[in-house]
Amino acid sequence: AISGLQSETRESSAPAGRHGSDGERRRPSPKAPRSQPPEPRSWTRTGLVAIAALALVLIGWNLFHSGSTSANQGPRHHQTVATASPKASPSGTPTPTPTATPSPLTLTGVQTVGSSGSGYQVQTVRYGVHGSQYWVVFQLVNGSGPPKITDGFDGPTTIYVEMQGVAAGTAVPQPPAGAVVSSITPGSVPGFSGAVYVIHLTRAAQLSPSLVPGNESGGAGERYLAIVQ
Repeated sequence: AISGLQSETRESSAPAGRHGSDGERRRPSPKAPRSQPPEPRSWTRTGLVAIAALALVLIGWNLFHSGSTSANQGPRHHQTVATASPKASPSGTPTPTPTATPSPLTLTGVQTVGSSGSGYQVQTVRYGVHGSQYWVVFQLVNGSGPPKITDGFDGPTTIYVEMQGVAAGTAVPQPPAGAVVSSITPGSVPGFSGAVYVIHLTRAAQLSPSLVPGNESGGAGERYLAIVQ
């Protein structure tokens, strides 16, 4: 009887975790896994995704901004070109035609004295009253032979005197105040290389030209007389 009690006691004292009710050995139950912190790779992957998304947003914003800027600037450029294109060419501006000084062919009452003398210069001009006539005397020096001198009217109060074989005209002494001749000025005629003088009158008058050899003292030269009356 005692031995039977001892056998029951051993069976009841056996660890419950190692033996089941059917006498088989039980495995210990696994422990619950502990929560582990996220790996560093997951953070890197998340950062790369965020950077890529931000880059896409910036690229889209730049494309939109540049497109809107070019669209706004387009009409301004077109307007500038349209405004600058109709500029007038300088060649389109009308240029006034210069008025040529009358030549003997366009003067009235044309008269000619002398012939083919040359090498003369106008030394001076003298004035004098002889009765009803007013003399204008051009003293010519340093030449030879009688020079060809042509005169005529350009209107009732303007006389042109063209002296072939005489150096280009320079300023000469002016007549006294109150005379029929108010002034004498150098002139020019296109294509004419000699001296040209313009006699301005205070009233309409007649002209009688003359060419006299020498000078008042009997020296060499020629005197052209424009006799106004």
